[in-house]
Amino acid sequence: MPLSPKERLKKTFPKTTSPHWHSRFSSSYWAWQITLGLLPLILLNVIIDFQDTLRLLIFAVLSGLMCDYLFAFFHREEITIDDGSSFLLCLLFILVIPRYTPWWAVMLGVFFVIAAGKACFGGWGQYIFHPSLAGLIFLATCFAGEITPYLRAYEYGTQQAVIPFYAWFFQVDAPTLGNMSPIAVLIGGMVLAWHRRIDPRTPATFLAALLILALLIGIRIDRLFLSHPIALFAFFILPDSSTSPITSRGRIWAGIACALFFLFFKSWLTGIEALAYSVLIINGLTPLLDRYARFVRS
Repeated sequence: MPLSPKERLKKTFPKTTSPHWHSRFSSSYWAWQITLGLLPLILLNVIIDFQDTLRLLIFAVLSGLMCDYLFAFFHREEITIDDGSSFLLCLLFILVIPRYTPWWAVMLGVFFVIAAGKACFGGWGQYIFHPSLAGLIFLATCFAGEITPYLRAYEYGTQQAVIPFYAWFFQVDAPTLGNMSPIAVLIGGMVLAWHRRIDPRTPATFLAALLILALLIGIRIDRLFLSHPIALFAFFILPDSSTSPITSRGRIWAGIACALFFLFFKSWLTGIEALAYSVLIINGLTPLLDRYARFVRS
């Protein structure tokens, strides 16, 4: 009996982990679309803290593009600095590191993001772990004195202080650029989800699980969301198409598991480090989540 067109398509293109083809849009198009989703947050950072934002942008983007160009040039590969991938990874990297990170640490972190996190795995869409988070962990491990003290001091101060309502819109003393405005991140993320540039199931399950667990444990929601860049991780890092599950059940389980890991690691790590380790663990479990999701469905 001949196979139907849908069955032939499934047989020709089986579900598997990245790299995979599942859209009529190019990877460059997706990278620039995600970058546009971050535009409200970047513009607000430029308005509130022009000097630090511009310093991080210049050092990160220029060194990242140069590293990408040199790596491709010396390996005699196609130069793809215009595809938006390196720009997006550098942008996400400066959003999760402290605003007062020294310029030399920013450049070292970006080198690790592009060279070790992206290029060594084969380039855009083929890496296992999110390169921006790998760069953050690299800095937090090798240069803890430049990264963690400021984050810990801010989180302790947030737990003790009364948080005003306007902090949801902008925080002048935010430790990272990603913490500056949860509302700006939510606007950009919801626009991407509405236009199906990201799967809304992953951020929705992550945020829902985090809210439920926080209420059960007794953690204040406003302090949790304003002390850590949770919205940034939920909409722009966790649903990354290269490192997240491709099955519907896998994405839902990834969101729930990430919330559990975050609250577990938060006991002795800073919030950003806890989020980073949680997402990196989910990245490593992605093939297992997809395989188990297909097994449950069958």
